[in-house]
Amino acid sequence: MVLASAAARGGAKRGVAVASGAGAVGSRAGRSHRVVGPYYGSPSPSPLRTVRRSHMAGRWSPVVAPWHLDEYIPAFPVPVGAGEAIRPELPAGSVPGRMSVLHRAIADAVAQVARPLVLSGDCPIARAVVGGVQRRHRDLAVVWLDAHGDFNTPAISISGYLGGMAISMLTGRTPGLFGDGEAGNGAASAAGSGAASAAGSGAANAAGSGAASVAGSGAASAAGSGASNGVGSKAVGDGVSPLPEANVVLADARDLDPAERDALAASQVRLVAAEPGAITAALRDLAGLPVYLHLDVDVLDSADVPGLRFPTEAGPSIAQIEQCLAAVCATADVVAAGLACTWQPDRVGDAATRDAITRLARALGADLAWR
Repeated sequence: MVLASAAARGGAKRGVAVASGAGAVGSRAGRSHRVVGPYYGSPSPSPLRTVRRSHMAGRWSPVVAPWHLDEYIPAFPVPVGAGEAIRPELPAGSVPGRMSVLHRAIADAVAQVARPLVLSGDCPIARAVVGGVQRRHRDLAVVWLDAHGDFNTPAISISGYLGGMAISMLTGRTPGLFGDGEAGNGAASAAGSGAASAAGSGAANAAGSGAASVAGSGAASAAGSGASNGVGSKAVGDGVSPLPEANVVLADARDLDPAERDALAASQVRLVAAEPGAITAALRDLAGLPVYLHLDVDVLDSADVPGLRFPTEAGPSIAQIEQCLAAVCATADVVAAGLACTWQPDRVGDAATRDAITRLARALGADLAWR
């Protein structure tokens, strides 16, 4: 399986920090014990035929969390029937501390509906979704479609970008980042003072002193202390229980950091192509587990979805991803889903953006109309 690095793709979500709003963007990563090469041309069942199980499983309840890390996105689209967007008062302090407050509010909202479909502006909100779902389902599998691996940690990330650590957050590989609930302490101790600011207003610091520390002695711990059993050694924090790595199916991940690639290679995460048959085959070993289905829209070929925060070329078409979503819903008990709508804040409200979200949601069996 050939996975192009972000350096070869212009540094999109990795060592090059790119300012976006008040925050900064950096990198992500991924890999597993069984690899299926990326192949986007195989025939698959029509989404219109395969969403039937999704409809039988129950109606979706849209939940809108219009945030990128700790930054509110005013132009984020809200579908009819979703209620008010989640917008708690966030305290002053570090980005992880503020995110922790936000994630608790989202988890509470998720726990109140039977089958949540969460629209968000980033991938770390998945930890809030999983935390809410875990109040009903102790054991959970995750299917994660993304152009990136999201398997960085503060110890190995080049940029310190928290958005590139979402799967690591779910599997307990970022201890202290959120668990202590204090502003600043977790991020600062995990990766040095530069890491916390890499996701905040200090974009310039993402490649500075904090970046130097992540490529140093911390790299040896890329697999984490919990790698031997596939679960991080500490709780995820905010009421979220860490998931076994083997319960995670990561699809695509064509844009990886080198240290992330090594961490995934040593992990039990199941890395497959963004192809319906590959994903459903990986799920066979997890039969019987309820599934959280997560999609970052940047898994799509950036030529088809302009305006992304982290555009990545040579990816699957929206039709291919529709087939993947529909296939998972047809073969697994999908109890929650998340669409990370990772467009730039000035593009997320565009008509073309809403059309893309509508198509992806329809593949899940949800018919969205917009306010």
